[in-house]
Amino acid sequence: MNSRVVSRALCLELRTYSLKPEAFPKYLALTNEKFHLRTAHSKLNGFWLHELGGLNSVTHLWEYDSLEHRAQVRDALGVDKDWISEYVVNLLPMLAEQVNSVVVEPEWAHSLKSNSKKGPFMMERIQFASEARENEEVVKALVKEKLDAFDLTNLLFTDVGPNNEVTLIWRANELSDFCGWTREASEKQGIVKRETIVMKGAPWCPTTNN
Repeated sequence: MNSRVVSRALCLELRTYSLKPEAFPKYLALTNEKFHLRTAHSKLNGFWLHELGGLNSVTHLWEYDSLEHRAQVRDALGVDKDWISEYVVNLLPMLAEQVNSVVVEPEWAHSLKSNSKKGPFMMERIQFASEARENEEVVKALVKEKLDAFDLTNLLFTDVGPNNEVTLIWRANELSDFCGWTREASEKQGIVKRETIVMKGAPWCPTTNN
């Protein structure tokens, strides 16, 4: 494992849920009312609702001390009767798909991040032809190109999940700021796929609350 990128004491998990279109309003109401039952067990670092580039979907970012800590939290959730009866049993019929990954935030990204909480946000997923950590300098260059116009909220290298992937979450002052988003990545930079999703912060998450 590359020590240039991986220097951490935390385990981060990125989760994306796709909801059945007809169930999405009920999902929002349920989560707004009952999600405190989930955050009582572990720290929520971000929760976003997809607006453009993907519909009826949400992405959330969780923090744990380690994978062992995550396993302990999952075990505790499994026997939390309130969480199961008031939230999970209502959530399951609404779900179309769940995807998760374990991600790493490199130490050098900490000084580049903004503490701004207000959105809108954009999630940018970049897939490289080779190991993402080998393309650290390309990622740094891409970030520096955007920092004058956008705030960096998260920079995440995937550890367990899609191969060779980096996820960046950006914040802008206005939705229209994202209209001029450049996609100048070329094959010589080693990038084979680039995807963007415009999002807004969920009202039940204090770190990304619009």
